[in-house]
Amino acid sequence: MKLSIFLLTLGTVAIGTDLFVIAGILPYIASSFAVSVQTTSYLVTVFAIIYAIFGPILAMRTNLWHKQKLLVMALGVFIAGEVISSLAINFYMLIGARVISAIGASLFTPVAFAVAVALVPEAKRGRALALVSGGLILSMAIAVPIGTWISLLFGWRFTYLFVAVMGIIADGGLAIVLNVPLENRNPSIVLHPSSPLFRSSFLLAVSAYALWGMAIFSIFPFLSLILTGSLHVKPVDVGYGLMLFGTGSFIGVILGGHATDRLGHMKAAEISISISVIALISSYFFISESSFWFVPSYFVFSMAIQGFMPSQLRRIVYFSPKNSHQIALSINNSMLYMGIALGTVLGGGLLGYFSISILPLVSGICIIIALGLSLASMKLEKARLISIKQTSEFGE
Repeated sequence: MKLSIFLLTLGTVAIGTDLFVIAGILPYIASSFAVSVQTTSYLVTVFAIIYAIFGPILAMRTNLWHKQKLLVMALGVFIAGEVISSLAINFYMLIGARVISAIGASLFTPVAFAVAVALVPEAKRGRALALVSGGLILSMAIAVPIGTWISLLFGWRFTYLFVAVMGIIADGGLAIVLNVPLENRNPSIVLHPSSPLFRSSFLLAVSAYALWGMAIFSIFPFLSLILTGSLHVKPVDVGYGLMLFGTGSFIGVILGGHATDRLGHMKAAEISISISVIALISSYFFISESSFWFVPSYFVFSMAIQGFMPSQLRRIVYFSPKNSHQIALSINNSMLYMGIALGTVLGGGLLGYFSISILPLVSGICIIIALGLSLASMKLEKARLISIKQTSEFGE
């Protein structure tokens, strides 16, 4: 069972590496195909949009499928996309490969969460989910820097092969050792307009997650440009910077989880976003001065912004009934990837007209809006609960 959880985590690490490694190899891809950095950043946009669209659709369509076979197939599709990416002879072929990878990733991730829950006793389900979902963050701290160094030493195509190898190890292991004790034979969930998932409070909450994704990815894909351009960091040292920022993100998730349990999801979100905004404002002034102090500022931002994730997931579970947690989290995840797509387009578009120092300001604005949407969603939900309580008391 522990090995199965590890293999599921390795699968999410591979997917996270594919998404985040663009921050380190974007300039090399742009140079290889003689396209602009802004155009190359659309690789993230395409991946995120396909993931956002196909995630909930595929999750509902394949709800009755055998989970082990489904995981192996989904990761196989993802691996195929990585191999094709490494063999791309032009930019359009690379975009097509990103579509294939995104389809596989959008199917693998939610099923991996569901299987992780089925593999462990109820008392250990939180830890299993934390480990599997933490693979995305671990990829930022470990796999992304390794992929960046591989790109520097051997070329960006070998980075995608590195991701494919991780996927092959996870996929082969899951095909051999995974044993899901209970198959889900319930019909697919049908959403009705009366569902709690159509309430304004829920829609505002998932919209906040989209703005959170925009805040991160309006700047993250361009970190290598900031480090090598504005801060004059040597290309060989970019991987160290990405490892530092990824480590900060992982620490932030852990701290955010503790803060959510101790202070409540709304208070934890307020603290996370407030610190993020302060750190971004600091990084704006430091990047304008080409100062090394941008690095610690962005490190603090990495910790603070990722601290928002546990509070958001807790909020989504709080808003949705028990029998629709999975679909609610799937919708929430799709909104995140839509925000990632929009953030990348926004950041890349702004670079065509402004200096790179504009990105921290734009990211900060997105975070502030995310906090406003979160506060509004909580206010609406509290008002609804008070109304229900008053109606119940009046009826009695």
